[in-house]
Amino acid sequence: CYLVPHNDLYGYWSYLQTGLMHGYPFSWSLLFVPIYEEMIFRGVVLGALGKVVSWKKALVCSAILFGLWHVKNIFYLDTYHLSYQVLYATLIIGPIFGFIALKAKTLWIGVILHYLNNIFAPLSLAILSGVLRI
Repeated sequence: CYLVPHNDLYGYWSYLQTGLMHGYPFSWSLLFVPIYEEMIFRGVVLGALGKVVSWKKALVCSAILFGLWHVKNIFYLDTYHLSYQVLYATLIIGPIFGFIALKAKTLWIGVILHYLNNIFAPLSLAILSGVLRI
């Protein structure tokens, strides 16, 4: 997840060589990802599609695009975790955050929930897969 178009293979190589992603610490990416993903997918995409098709179709399309956006992590995740992330983003997070944006008429609730999701989803996946025991 970055603010400018890029080649993820280069980003992955850069991360392996320097520990930076496109010149920025990984933590910066974590800080800005929820903000700009909500702006792109719930603000721009959902908003624009909602003007030309029904809101239900716009919600479905924006959720699918949000899920496909996560395919870029192919260089960072194994097949299982990539598939899980794409399906989770498409079928759960995308529709829920889109619905919240439509009803609340603000992106900030989605941004906050996106931060919480990015913190707790990997943790819960580790627990469910048996990697981490509580």
